[in-house]
Amino acid sequence: MKKTIKLLSVLVVTGIFLMTSSSVAATTIGELLSQLAALQAQINALQNRDPVSTAPYIFKQNLTVGSTGPEVSSLQQMLVAQGHLIMPAGVAFGYFGFLTKTAVAKWQSANGVSPSVGYWGPISRTKQATLNKVNVSIGSAPNRSSGGGGSSSRSSSSGNGGSSASNPPAATPTPTPLSPPSTPTFSPQPSQYPLHTNITAAVFWVGEPQGNGSSEDNALSAWDDDWQVHYGGYDDYQNRNGYYPTGFTPKENPFYLDLPYNDFNDNGNPKSNRLTVVPWANEKNWSSEESMMKNRWVKITRNDIICYGQIEDAGPYQYDDYNYVFGTNDARPKSTISNNAGMDVSPALRDCLHFVGLNNVDNKVDWQFVNFSDVPSGPWKEIVTTSQINWP
Repeated sequence: MKKTIKLLSVLVVTGIFLMTSSSVAATTIGELLSQLAALQAQINALQNRDPVSTAPYIFKQNLTVGSTGPEVSSLQQMLVAQGHLIMPAGVAFGYFGFLTKTAVAKWQSANGVSPSVGYWGPISRTKQATLNKVNVSIGSAPNRSSGGGGSSSRSSSSGNGGSSASNPPAATPTPTPLSPPSTPTFSPQPSQYPLHTNITAAVFWVGEPQGNGSSEDNALSAWDDDWQVHYGGYDDYQNRNGYYPTGFTPKENPFYLDLPYNDFNDNGNPKSNRLTVVPWANEKNWSSEESMMKNRWVKITRNDIICYGQIEDAGPYQYDDYNYVFGTNDARPKSTISNNAGMDVSPALRDCLHFVGLNNVDNKVDWQFVNFSDVPSGPWKEIVTTSQINWP
């Protein structure tokens, strides 16, 4: 409460100054009134703090947008006390929203934590414990286990890989913290294709290296040995500028995904079953160098949020699970890895669907194929991928 008393003193002094000084310009008075409002908000937040929380803050959990609970409250109280967060009047502590994310990023930047993107993880917890001289077990980072981007084994074993060495730089620039854009609203059109429900969706990205949960090198995809080159660069899953990675505008659609069916064998020839299992096989005459899956549109729903994306890879983990991908009985994915993950989505789709966490296997979605004519206008149509197979 000492800080509250000091702040109240500032308010009193400032108020006296405003009442007695006739030489202050109108613009200066407006600025001071704004500062008074900000100070009042800080006082309100401090007065809402648990009076017994005077010991050093101890954190053991990873926290991100959507997290709730006592550790979120403690984090917010710490951020308020250090001047990084102003809780709006009437807003309760305990929910990690975009205001808290921005405040965490400010704290990280102020304390030399990189990247300063607003995710409260092991690096931030270790730094906070060091600053407060708290001897506590910080724990390790969560298991990546994203389900791996799932380029088909054809790409990784055929000897044709053109960009497999294109790994992300050792250090990435620290971006200005940005909140994901709001998800657009629209009236979706019904789809003629079956609905798949309660499917675990993991996260993958162009340029994601093999290992730590990813079964493939995602500098290449099932149908493009130069995926990262054609995309325009490394689709950093942490450093984002809206729906785009920080630093460049993608050349291909950032709203991409994979499903565990590749219509080509490891030798590069079309699978014989694609003419019978793929529902749109009779739409046209497909050449032997044309994928029926690449660039196909999918509608994805999570908690009544609907977003759309294009298929640009095969996986996770399975590449011929046609019973799940095309079945009409809402079959479960064949793979049991990564919480039975049945698809990977890009960082743009992750943010559009408001996933909890940057990279985990805790988010469930419903999905179904849609025709391009049924895809509404939205950020997923700003850049549309039209390229076909690329196997140099």
